[in-house]
Amino acid sequence: MSVMSRVRQGGGVDLNRVAAGMAAGAFIGGVVGGLGARISMRFVAILSGAQPGFSLGGTLMIVFTGAILGLIFGLVYSGIRRYLPGSGALNGLVFGATLFLVFVVLPFWLMQEGELALVSPWMGILLFGPLPLAYGAVLAVLVTRLEARMAERESNRIGIGWLALYGALLTVTLIGGLSLADPQLIFPSLFVWAYKALGLSFATARSIHALLIAGFFLAYCGMASALLWSGTRTWMAQFAAVSLLAFSAAFFNDGEIFRPGMNSMFIVRWLPGLLRSAGLMSLLLLLFWFPDGRFTPGWTRPLAIGLGGLLLVIFVGLSGNETVADLEPLVGAIGLACGALALGQRYRSTGDPVQRAQILPFVRVVRLLLIYLVLLGAGAFLIPAMRPWESEGLESLFAIGPYLLPWLLLPAVLVRLVRQENLWRAG
Repeated sequence: MSVMSRVRQGGGVDLNRVAAGMAAGAFIGGVVGGLGARISMRFVAILSGAQPGFSLGGTLMIVFTGAILGLIFGLVYSGIRRYLPGSGALNGLVFGATLFLVFVVLPFWLMQEGELALVSPWMGILLFGPLPLAYGAVLAVLVTRLEARMAERESNRIGIGWLALYGALLTVTLIGGLSLADPQLIFPSLFVWAYKALGLSFATARSIHALLIAGFFLAYCGMASALLWSGTRTWMAQFAAVSLLAFSAAFFNDGEIFRPGMNSMFIVRWLPGLLRSAGLMSLLLLLFWFPDGRFTPGWTRPLAIGLGGLLLVIFVGLSGNETVADLEPLVGAIGLACGALALGQRYRSTGDPVQRAQILPFVRVVRLLLIYLVLLGAGAFLIPAMRPWESEGLESLFAIGPYLLPWLLLPAVLVRLVRQENLWRAG
C-alpha cells in the first residue's frame, strides 16, 4: 500500500472521543488534582507542625503533574467508560472510586513513609480522598459535553494498535518529563554562574527550569499528537507521531524512571536499554523513510539493517559492559548524519516539486539538530561546567530544559508540512 493511500477507516478507535477524554482529563487534573493536592499538602504541613512553605516553581510542578496524570487517566477513561456501570457523573464516580482505592487508600495504609507518614492514614485519606472522586465525577460530565460538541465532526479513526503504542509512549514521555523536575538534581555549574550573573535567586532559577520543562513537554507531545490526529489515514504519519514519542520516551528523562522496579523484576532491567535502542532506531527510520515510506536512496536499507544490528548489540551489552554502552551516542550521531545525507540526496534526485517542497524544510532541521548535538556534546566533553548534574554521560544532555528546547524543531517542521504542504494527506 502506498503511504499516500487511504487507511481503512471501518474499525479502530475514534480519536474525537479520545481527544475529549484527554483534554478534559488534563484540565480537571490540573485544577482538581494539582491545585487540590496543593491545598491538601498545606493542611498536612499544618497538622504535622511543619512550617508551611510556598514556591511558584513547586506549585507549577504540582499543577503540571496533576494535568499530566489527569491526561493519562482521561485517556484510560475514554477507553473503558463504556464498561463502567451507570451514566453521567455516576459513571465517573465509579472510575474515581477506583483511583481513590489505588492511589489514596493503598498508599496511605501500606506506604507509611516519607511525607505519607506526616499524618495518620485516616487523616491522609480524608484530605486526599475527595480529589479522585471529584476528578472522576467532573470528568464524566465534561467528556460527555465535549463529545456532544464533536458529534457533528467526521469520524477520525485509528487502529487500536497504533493508539495503544501511542498511549504507552506518551505516558512514559510525560512521566520522564516529571522526573526532570527532581529538586535534588543540580544545575550545570555554567547555568549557576549565569543565573547569579543575572541576579536571579535559586528559587527563581528553579521556577524558570520548571516552566521550561513543562512548556517543552506540552509543546513536544502536543505536536506529536497533532501529527497523529492529522494523519490517521496514512500509516507514515502515524509512524512519525509514534517515532517522535519513542525517541522522547527513551531519552528525555533522568534515566531513573524504571529504577523502582529494576531490582525486583528481572524484565524491568531490560526496559531502559530496549527503549533507548528502539527509540533511536525509530527516529533513524523516520529519516530514511521520509517522506513516502520507502528506503530512498537504496543504500539506506542495508545501512538501517546495520545500525539496527549495532543497536541490538548495544542493548545486549548495556547490562554490564560500559564500553559497549558508550557506543550508543556514536551510533546515533552516525545515523543522524547518514539520515541528513540521504534526505539531501533524495531532494536533489526527485523531480516531483511537491516532494521537494516537503523534503527541503525537513532536511534543514535535521542538519541543524545534528550540528547542535555535535556542538553540545563536544562542549560538554571539553567543558565540565556544561554537564548537567556533574554527570559524565552524554545522555544527560537530554535532561535539562535549555538543552531540550531545540528538539522542538523536529515535530514543529513536520506539523507545518502536514498543514501547509499536504504532507501525508490521503486522497
